[in-house]
Amino acid sequence: LDLKPNGHGVIWKLAREHGVFEWLQKLGRTHALVRQINNPVASTDYGVLALMGYSQGRAIGFASCPRLVHAKEGMNIKKHFKNWVSLSNVEYCDLKRYGIADEPRDEVSQYSQFPSNTNILFIDLKKVEEASKRMPYPGLIVNFSKDKTHTRLESTMQNIADILPEEETYITYNFRKK
Repeated sequence: LDLKPNGHGVIWKLAREHGVFEWLQKLGRTHALVRQINNPVASTDYGVLALMGYSQGRAIGFASCPRLVHAKEGMNIKKHFKNWVSLSNVEYCDLKRYGIADEPRDEVSQYSQFPSNTNILFIDLKKVEEASKRMPYPGLIVNFSKDKTHTRLESTMQNIADILPEEETYITYNFRKK
């Protein structure tokens, strides 16, 4: 088991520790679009513009779209914690942990009842920086490799929203056209 946190969730801790938030603030930046590099069509079809335009002072927004049942990708859901509700992400490998059945939204649909997490975020830099102080490794999961020889602890960038109340988050719903 590799206990050194891997995954893109460590981005917030590293950005804070290496002065990235401070540097962006000095440049006059207050918000940022964050996405995985391996998603080349993420900025097509006006989805990103809708995501940025809907922020209205919130800390973080997720671009979402329909998700095929049993797809190997996360889903956006409401998470209920002891003192708050958050809009966040659950990875496909963690569905059992959260008691989520990956079922179609109706009898004839091939799409899940939960929308896909596309790993495209629009963030308020100051609010996410503050959240990263309270949750340096968001969304910790254990990821088993396909050959079961290497298991690693991972952190997911979108789960920084777990520390934020629902009012500070939002989801846009788009369609995958490419």
